[in-house]
Amino acid sequence: MRLLHQNRAMEVIVNLPNGAIVSRATDGTLLIAGTQGARQIEATNPVALLPLLERRPEDLSAEATAALPISQMLSLALRWETTADHWPRLAVEWLSRTGVSAEVRASLDDFAHSDRGSQQTRHLARRLLRELE
Repeated sequence: MRLLHQNRAMEVIVNLPNGAIVSRATDGTLLIAGTQGARQIEATNPVALLPLLERRPEDLSAEATAALPISQMLSLALRWETTADHWPRLAVEWLSRTGVSAEVRASLDDFAHSDRGSQQTRHLARRLLRELE
């Protein structure tokens, strides 16, 4: 599906659970459009993509997986400075389904040995790390 944003053709990549649409311009720029308008997604800090963790990874097309900074999103969720367990738990669950890539391993290790998230989520993270050994 194609959209137009500021006179640029946009390819829809994925619809997020919160109703936002992630799209890509012909120059490769990723944008998210929702109720608050459209904004660019920073590949190094893709906060806007965190709601994607509320979907199952197998629900994403291969094209979406290739187009989105999934590793950066997972690392961000694992390094999130909060006592809440929501984003870290969802990231660990994703990794238990997809496997742990080299890009995410350090973030998973850091999370597993931190005091962030719940003890249950940290234990699952440690189990994933043991499976990599």
